[in-house]
Amino acid sequence: MSLTDAKPFADISKLSHMPGEREILFGLGAIFRIVSIEDYPDVCWVKLQLCSNNDIELKPVFDRLRSRICEKTSVEDFAVVLYEMGLLDKAKKTFKQLLTMCPKTNPERIHIYRFLGQIADEQGDYEQGIDMYNQTMQLEDEFLSLDDPERAKTLNNLALVFKAIGKNSDAVTCLEKALAIWTNAKGDYRENIAKCLNNLGILFAHEQPHRALDCFEQGLNIRREILPANDADIAENLGNIGGAHGILGNYELALTYAQQTLTMLTNTLPSMSAKMADAYRSVGVAHANLGDYQQALHFYHKAAVILRQIMEPNHPKLLQIEQDIRRMTMKRAGASFNRRFDEVLAHLINSHKDTPSNMSKEDNK
Repeated sequence: MSLTDAKPFADISKLSHMPGEREILFGLGAIFRIVSIEDYPDVCWVKLQLCSNNDIELKPVFDRLRSRICEKTSVEDFAVVLYEMGLLDKAKKTFKQLLTMCPKTNPERIHIYRFLGQIADEQGDYEQGIDMYNQTMQLEDEFLSLDDPERAKTLNNLALVFKAIGKNSDAVTCLEKALAIWTNAKGDYRENIAKCLNNLGILFAHEQPHRALDCFEQGLNIRREILPANDADIAENLGNIGGAHGILGNYELALTYAQQTLTMLTNTLPSMSAKMADAYRSVGVAHANLGDYQQALHFYHKAAVILRQIMEPNHPKLLQIEQDIRRMTMKRAGASFNRRFDEVLAHLINSHKDTPSNMSKEDNK
């Protein structure tokens, strides 16, 4: 790989005024690939590899990020970047500032309210999320036609909140309306259709896993047509396919998909994102279903480390992973006890085999 267009870095420790200080100077915009991460008692050792701006694997990812984040610099773009980075509190604060700056006659308020709904949903404040989406739809009634594709975005997001609070039938209704709008809209909305199919699959997963698999695979086929091979959305689809296989009892296949998803997301997402936590938990669930409680606990702990830093203490995802850890700890302890019991029982049986069985009582005369 040619590195002629890579941003350099250099060890400038020898130039430091502080004896014994290790200092590295990075060129602005330097890009590194994480090769490996090793945990030691007092330090985390991360091995990096310098990458070119035109790296054959990374360039499609960068191009896609640029297409999602406008080239112009504005407060709204900054808020979107904060949201994409998982800095939800900062993003929320910035979007609220935007509302005070944006006139009530400006249709851009639709996007702002929708983002505030997404943030509330991800933070587990579902009542607030529904309120934000209702305000979004009121603005859509004022500014948009009934078949405007922007309406489908709000319906899709509202469905996620309904799912979170257990209103699955309402969620399916929203998604089917969104899918109809995007399918009949002029223009290329394949990416939105794929996302909608993926969300429908999630709703069908437990009660209709075969139908869910069909939705996931349709969405995956669409995404593979339009996205880079290592895109995070493709990884999400693969993870959901693995989850459906787990529900169907195909545990080995579920583990394969979960591991593939984790590998892809590790290369494309920040290490402390909620999606990374979801990926670690999925690998843990797959190991648990296979009876490997030690490995399951290992991945649950990795998910918990992330969620404890980015979620409020009462967030459903954090509560879930804490429950997973407690349950898996008990199962591991039970499995260890059972193994020890079997070993002791086998030893006693073998000892009994070696003991003469024709012993007679001593007559009491």
